[in-house]
Amino acid sequence: MIIINESPINKLSYEFNYFLKELLNDNNNIIEKYEEKNINNKNCFEIYIKKENTEKYKNDNELFNETFRLNKYININNMILFSPEGKIKKYDSIEEILDEFYYIRIKYYELRKNYLLNKFKNEINIINNKIRFIEMVINNKLNLINENKDFLINKLNKLKFDSYNIFDMDNININEEKSTNNFDYLLNLKKCNKKDIEKLNSEKLLKEKELKILENTDIKKIWIDDLDELEKQLKLFKEFEDKNINGI
Repeated sequence: MIIINESPINKLSYEFNYFLKELLNDNNNIIEKYEEKNINNKNCFEIYIKKENTEKYKNDNELFNETFRLNKYININNMILFSPEGKIKKYDSIEEILDEFYYIRIKYYELRKNYLLNKFKNEINIINNKIRFIEMVINNKLNLINENKDFLINKLNKLKFDSYNIFDMDNININEEKSTNNFDYLLNLKKCNKKDIEKLNSEKLLKEKELKILENTDIKKIWIDDLDELEKQLKLFKEFEDKNINGI
């Protein structure tokens, strides 16, 4: 038995089902039967190859793909796409598309890097605030007992602690003026002891290391690393695909 869980581009499941049905009813000598199933909300086909054909299809992936029409050929002589400006444009070659795509993609890698730098800086600043807050509580420089929240907020503002909404960190810019009344990330701390300070310092070192690495990494290197990871995952997928085919 083999499992086909992905049909060619622009071919729907019912079309592939119809093709297999025709193949089965055409006195073929290839398959004995097939079953269409739904696994994790995704259609797949379990195909049972006749024993006399098992080795042939097991050892020849190209023959298998051609026989079951899993290859899709695309005409590249008439490539009309949306340009980066959102206008319809005819491209003369794949290279021309890639050239335009490069400049758009590299711009978004720059935006991504800046976003992550800002995120790391905010996280480090939050840790610094927590450390200072806990130290003040431990050293009795800040009293939390029997004080209402408004009083504490006013006190933290005077002590120049930074206000953060930690549930909306993705939208925080370190250079933007912050709200002066959101100190829940400090006031909700359940513990205030030296062990917590040690743990926060360890977290801070890791964040600073990540920040330093990112600061020294060129956006082109980030892109290349992503492509390397993509290639790795594609190889794993190909191995998985081959294993399914060879498991007839």
